[in-house]
Amino acid sequence: MWNKWIKERNKDGIQKIWIALGLFDTEKKQYRRTEFTGLMEITSLVGNISEMNGKPYLHCHITACREDMTVVGGHLNECHISGTAEIAVDVIQGTVGRRFSEEIGLNLYTFSE
Repeated sequence: MWNKWIKERNKDGIQKIWIALGLFDTEKKQYRRTEFTGLMEITSLVGNISEMNGKPYLHCHITACREDMTVVGGHLNECHISGTAEIAVDVIQGTVGRRFSEEIGLNLYTFSE
């Protein structure tokens, strides 16, 4: 499905993005999801890769500039890009894990050597 979406939207050579962003509601202890699509450029992507329950856990925040030069951003839930994205990953020593906090409603860091 996504390969077809990318091919159809990349015919004009312009980078198109479909992106789903989240914003955490601290009172409800849940993320609100909003989807955007169109001509956009990723202007920032920061976050980390930790581990939870023995599996990789990505936590990323993204901003993307739209054609009218307005910006959307938030917690990255999902993103499909018709062109390319330049992403660099730095590795740190030790293990960074996650554990769910009932009090806060989020998966918080745990560190070990």
